[in-house]
Amino acid sequence: MKLKYIFASIAAGAALLATSCTVDEPVNGAYSDFSVEKNNITVPKAGGTATINLKAPGAWSIVTEPKMIDVKDANGKTVKDENGKKVQTEEKDASGNIIQYLAGTDYWLTVDDVTPLSGSGDATVKVTLPANDGTTKSGQIEFALANSFKSVFVNIISEGTPIVASAATCQEVIDGTDGKYYLVSGNVTRLVNTEYGNFDITDETGTVYVYGIKNASGQYPKDADGGWESFGIELGDKVTLQGPRKNYNGTIELVDAEVIKVEKSLFTVDPTEIVLPTYEAGDTTVTVECKVPGIGVYSSASWLKVTGYNDNVYTLSYEENPLYEARTAKLTVKGPESSIDVNVTQPARPTPYDIVNAIASPDKSEVSATHVLVAAVCQRGFVATDGQAYIYVYQGSNPSPAVKVGDYVDFSGMKTTYNGVPEITSNKEPAIALTVTVESSGNPVVLPAAKDITSTIDTYTATAAEFITFAGTLKKSGSYYNVEIEGAAKNMGSLTYPVADLGIDAFDGKMVRYYGFYNGLSGGKYVNMIVTSVAEIAPGSLDAPFTASEAIAYVGTLGAGNTSEKDMYVKGKISSVKYTFSANYGTATFNISDDGTTTAPQFTAYSVYYFNNTPWAEGNKQVAVGDDVVLCGKIMLYKDSKTGAETPETASKKAWLYSLNGNTE
Repeated sequence: MKLKYIFASIAAGAALLATSCTVDEPVNGAYSDFSVEKNNITVPKAGGTATINLKAPGAWSIVTEPKMIDVKDANGKTVKDENGKKVQTEEKDASGNIIQYLAGTDYWLTVDDVTPLSGSGDATVKVTLPANDGTTKSGQIEFALANSFKSVFVNIISEGTPIVASAATCQEVIDGTDGKYYLVSGNVTRLVNTEYGNFDITDETGTVYVYGIKNASGQYPKDADGGWESFGIELGDKVTLQGPRKNYNGTIELVDAEVIKVEKSLFTVDPTEIVLPTYEAGDTTVTVECKVPGIGVYSSASWLKVTGYNDNVYTLSYEENPLYEARTAKLTVKGPESSIDVNVTQPARPTPYDIVNAIASPDKSEVSATHVLVAAVCQRGFVATDGQAYIYVYQGSNPSPAVKVGDYVDFSGMKTTYNGVPEITSNKEPAIALTVTVESSGNPVVLPAAKDITSTIDTYTATAAEFITFAGTLKKSGSYYNVEIEGAAKNMGSLTYPVADLGIDAFDGKMVRYYGFYNGLSGGKYVNMIVTSVAEIAPGSLDAPFTASEAIAYVGTLGAGNTSEKDMYVKGKISSVKYTFSANYGTATFNISDDGTTTAPQFTAYSVYYFNNTPWAEGNKQVAVGDDVVLCGKIMLYKDSKTGAETPETASKKAWLYSLNGNTE
């Protein structure tokens, strides 16, 4: 519903509740008091003026809208907001005025082409178009009656150069060129959407996906009088249509194709989608109603066979699924001139792992697990593992029993998907209770290797409870624990109801590294984690490298001639190079500063090795002024025994180049 009709709709709805009047329903797209003389008008290729005679009982207007276009920066790149979405604005003319188009005309008919745009009572509306040097264009003009729900529509066609479509087989369309028009015939073997008309057509050479069909007035089924039924297309029918080819992510499509001819199938099949009830062996049926003899039913898989026939009903027998994943087969019903495909899916065989099976179960199904280990806990539930997979069990605000890490438990409940990841919970409808029983406690827990998503948190996604880690600054607000991550433009970490034993409150405002299980993406930006451990990040660590200035200050606290006990990380930009890397020595010596200038405080990388603390070799990358580097190793305040001059630097041959311009190898 368009915004300008909302208040009128509310008032009209209130009136309907208060009275028992009869609502005026449209007949053939028109009302008894609000209609147009003709629902279709055509302007010839040479251009001209067409008239629309409107009958209206009161004020009316033509629905218009602006065209939204992407905002570009100075370099011509599309501007995006903090959520990564394109920033758009209304299209404007050379004078800066917003261009208004007639809604429903795909932005080719503007308000300048039609007069008047509004009025009161009966009217004659004129549509004036210039010559059309392109292909035929079609659209729909909407007349809206004020203070009502009523709208009437006029289809308008601007004749142009006829599109010449190349006759082709499905395979020739598949091998063809995007944007080129093809005329192709095939049987409808799969129906996907009847609002716009999305379906597969198949001939003896292959299958093409039809993404939208239109009638001679340029209408999708949802807009046409009679809807989808007006096109007369059913499974098995042979359809001839034409439209432009498009390769959409590897799927070859005919887009917004025009239906030329429909030849009705001589048989029907029911159903055309079969989901078998079990992984075990069994039988199912399919019914084929046919007007002619010569029907054949064929299976694409050896595990699915046609084993019987009686009174148009075919019996299909299927074998037990030996796989731990669902499998599919195609049953093809062939007639003298067409065919219909029936897709058959058999569920996966249960694995020996209860949590793997639970994750694979459909949402809202009841599942159970025995002798699974608690790997993590939060204030609302726990993460359990069967040794192969992990899943979150949500117990609510007062978990009972309150399990601990290292408990072996049994549970049963409803499997669902929340924030993009599977979880176990209870449910009211259908009624499925969550039960948890502790078998034993104090068992050892070995966590998997953590996936570090600190640098990729803006794009990170997963469909399971992966074990992850990220580092950032904790921002606590009430019961919310959010983690701001340096360099992230969109997403941030969020800790899911951490338990008090972790002591996380003490880290508010500090740089901390978190480990735990991914618990889904919420609010479009919060990467949730059920925490298992935390570690405050020390200055000079990999997560928080010293700047050149900070390293200079740190070695000053050590005193001249003293070397740091631990390896420290220092970042900066190369300001000058004394010795580039050489194969003879395997090391390089250069200065870095915070901003890459020689006037800022200088920290010296003295005789540092290459990546991974190895000598540099010919063919390896070289350093240069302006490079961004991170050093790792012992650092010190060197004091010249002769001059007494002090230099903050890496200890000779006890440090190496950790990264160069973001690369570590």
